[in-house]
Amino acid sequence: MHKNFYSILLFIIAFNLMSPIWGQYKSLINYYFNKIDSFKYTDYSKIYSYAKNAYQISEATKDTFYMGRAAKELGAYYIFRGKQDSALYYSDLAFKLSDHVKDSLNLSHVANNLGVIYQNLANYDSSYKYFSFSYNINLALNNDAELLTDFNNLGMLFYLQNKYLEAINYFSKFLKMALDLNDSLRISEAYCNLALTFNQIDNYDYALDFLQKGLKYSVNNVYIKVKILDNLGITYTYLENFDKAKFYLDSSYSLKIKNNFLTELIQSHLYYAEYFANTAEYDSLESHLADAIQLCFNTKNYRLAYNTLTIYGNYFKDIEIYDKALAYFLNAEEIAYNANAYKYLENIYQNIAEIYSYLGDFKNAYEYEKKLNNILLGNNSINAAKPFIAQNIEQVNQATTLKKLNLTYILLISGILLASAALLFINYLIKKKSKMKE
Repeated sequence: MHKNFYSILLFIIAFNLMSPIWGQYKSLINYYFNKIDSFKYTDYSKIYSYAKNAYQISEATKDTFYMGRAAKELGAYYIFRGKQDSALYYSDLAFKLSDHVKDSLNLSHVANNLGVIYQNLANYDSSYKYFSFSYNINLALNNDAELLTDFNNLGMLFYLQNKYLEAINYFSKFLKMALDLNDSLRISEAYCNLALTFNQIDNYDYALDFLQKGLKYSVNNVYIKVKILDNLGITYTYLENFDKAKFYLDSSYSLKIKNNFLTELIQSHLYYAEYFANTAEYDSLESHLADAIQLCFNTKNYRLAYNTLTIYGNYFKDIEIYDKALAYFLNAEEIAYNANAYKYLENIYQNIAEIYSYLGDFKNAYEYEKKLNNILLGNNSINAAKPFIAQNIEQVNQATTLKKLNLTYILLISGILLASAALLFINYLIKKKSKMKE
């Protein structure tokens, strides 16, 4: 009787001690994913440590499902930072892992991330391939919620290629589906993207109408509201109604400060720069550009940094202020080179060479022509090697994040030792009781 009681007690103690250990890593990974979700749309730079820890644990436990999801988040983080090589490495890995375990939802998300990466690299054919891959998955699954993202991504792809009629077509499908699902966040986003597109074809009345409609749906979402206020500001700038433009830009800026939207503050400074470009107030323009670039560094958004510098290099080049244009392009070169953004370097090198020619500095012009030719000749081989280079970089990063994981493994080992000690103690009591009976 007593022996059976002790056996049952032994089993209960061992089960209660061991069950949390076996399930602990999944709870920890889910905790990391929840933290990642909490920082999306506010400050994407904060997700790295959580994504890396989730990746390390899933790799150590050989959990392919969670490893694919963690790799997807790391890929998204590096897209945000403008590190396309590391983004491509992790997204490609996530794609393979998710395909292996048939995780269709994550596979769709990763395909969209790969589409964004190739879009950032100006490889629009590959971008379209991956966006279409995601679209076909969600179409087969009748997953309307995810199809929203597909329509939006395809619309933005055509928008960036200046194919505005195709962009309007996809953004309109995006809007219709969002209205059918009564998804106020996506409805606002669709109206905002349609407004962006109509601004590009100088149809400002349509743009204002879309933005006012989008503003009504954004009441409960501050993140999308500031985007719409930004676009109202820039639309009124194009209409040269500078008082209204300043009102909306200031309203958006105040909300971003209040809600600590650091990444979105970059966009505010860029819109202010465009506002002051239209009023020909160059000192104010450059002041806001400096603030935008500083925030890019603070949030490690290097892609936006070199892209912005390139845009304003072109702006000053067009109005023939060559010294300012050259300064912007040279800064863009340094950041793009460090970020391995070779596709953007082609444009930067070409512009720098042209400016040096305008200034009569033919020696430097020749040097940048050589740089341009070298990158055009070696571009494919450089890009092909990048995922392996990224992997080596990440081995260095793993050395630091493993320190954080040591505590987790200590807890696991401690739990196992406690369970073993409990089993030995109960076994000792059973044997002692048996001897007393004898």
